[in-house]
Amino acid sequence: MTEFARLDEQADGYTELMRGNIVHAPLHEPQKLLDVGCGTGIVCRQMAQQYPSSTVYGVDISDVPPFNGTPANVEYITGDIKHVAESDDQRIGEGKLDYIYQRLLICGMTDWPGYIRQMIKLLNPGGYLEIHDYAEIWYKDRQYCSGDEQEDKNLSKDWGWQHEMRRGAKQLGLDLDVGLNAEKYMRDAGLVDVHVVKYHVPFGDWLVDEKPETRKIGKEQVRSMGKVFSESILPGVTRKLSIGEQEMKELKEQCRQTLSEEAGKYWLLYVVWGRKV
Repeated sequence: MTEFARLDEQADGYTELMRGNIVHAPLHEPQKLLDVGCGTGIVCRQMAQQYPSSTVYGVDISDVPPFNGTPANVEYITGDIKHVAESDDQRIGEGKLDYIYQRLLICGMTDWPGYIRQMIKLLNPGGYLEIHDYAEIWYKDRQYCSGDEQEDKNLSKDWGWQHEMRRGAKQLGLDLDVGLNAEKYMRDAGLVDVHVVKYHVPFGDWLVDEKPETRKIGKEQVRSMGKVFSESILPGVTRKLSIGEQEMKELKEQCRQTLSEEAGKYWLLYVVWGRKV
């Protein structure tokens, strides 16, 4: 499976998880929407169909792959959003957007408070900023724990590869808990009517009977997360640490094992949105 195919499969899982409602902010006839880090463009296409009278812009540092059937009201811009936002591109200039969306920029964004302030400048008064992202904390549902647990168990606090990830993230200026922290970032930046919705994202199908909407994303997590983290994210985030070849090999193997299928295992996807006054 290509990376683009994996990303689209993942996006389908999130769409099902959210029961088709990708946009959570209460938009009313928006005219200009922006997807930051749009990847394959799948969310741009979804928003363009949901709001056919709008123009949807997608920004990504890489070119968006061609897709037959892209709605006419979608436009793509190649570049780093922090640079594009300060350029003379009149399509997304200051005060021109009604809605800004981003998903899973956890390992690609530094200085979240500064980024959020920059995005707020691009919004019209009354416009919304919406962030979909994780906190890198994995849990085990207390019903699947041995003993009489009173709350879900934090599995990842004892994972060595996660300790190294957090050391590396600190050096790079990344926030591995941005999903958890996004509400505070938004409020501190002056957004109002800030709301948070948390989605349980399981590893496997153990939650399907209770929440059928987790079927696709649960399968996708098992199929891809161990590989994605061990081969790409872990080496990338820890690249400035002095980790030897053998130690990295062991960390990768631990990463694959801990992110394998397990009844009760999940992490939380946070959806956070706020309005510009």
